[in-house]
Amino acid sequence: MTEWIEWRQCPFRFKDANEIHVWLLPVEHSERFMPFLSADERHRAQKFRVPSARAQFVVSRAALRLLIAAYCQLDPAKIQFKLNSHGKPYLENHPIFFNVSHSYDWALIGLSPKFEIGIDIEKMRPDLNLPQLAGRFFSADEVEQLNSLPSHLYAEGFFNAWTRKEAYIKARGKGLAIPLSGFSVSLKPSEPAVLKSTEHDPQALQQWKLSEIPAPQGYKAALVVRSSRFNIKHWSGKELFKLKNNSYA
Repeated sequence: MTEWIEWRQCPFRFKDANEIHVWLLPVEHSERFMPFLSADERHRAQKFRVPSARAQFVVSRAALRLLIAAYCQLDPAKIQFKLNSHGKPYLENHPIFFNVSHSYDWALIGLSPKFEIGIDIEKMRPDLNLPQLAGRFFSADEVEQLNSLPSHLYAEGFFNAWTRKEAYIKARGKGLAIPLSGFSVSLKPSEPAVLKSTEHDPQALQQWKLSEIPAPQGYKAALVVRSSRFNIKHWSGKELFKLKNNSYA
């Protein structure tokens, strides 16, 4: 069982270029995170009409600022994100790659000193029409994999695929310029996370690797890294808003 190490034990640096840090945070205490947002982000947060959506935005965005500030020795409020042509944020002049995901009560942040990464977490919602969604967004191979599963494993297989596909799309940083149905991932609960095939880039199978991330009960999560060799450290970001007052910051 994977141990999520408490954030106060984190050195806020990478052991080597192959180390990936994944942070798991509960979406709570959003008011304590609000001061770490930029003025523009605070303005955006106020526009959310649904409190839960506002909390997800505030916690994940502020936590990203706090973490990048700690790793790169920056002032959280002065970090300026840039966007690529497809809307993926990045940081100029600092050697760190990052990606963020949130779903209901949890947020995930992935950090790397060298490699492009993508991360995704999803709540396994019982109210969704999973076969309909699979038929609309999944490849023929993935639909076939799903249909081969016993009924009690169908939802787990679906969300394995969904998180892995979302993480891959986010890692590539091209948005839906890469169709979700244009590549296939493994999804059976008994099999490791693998990028099986692509229509858009024959070299992707060698360049991009998938990893399942242990998630809270009722959730699924995945990480995609542009490297064949990497090690993952798992950190708990519970009460990360206290980081600013800690000697690490």
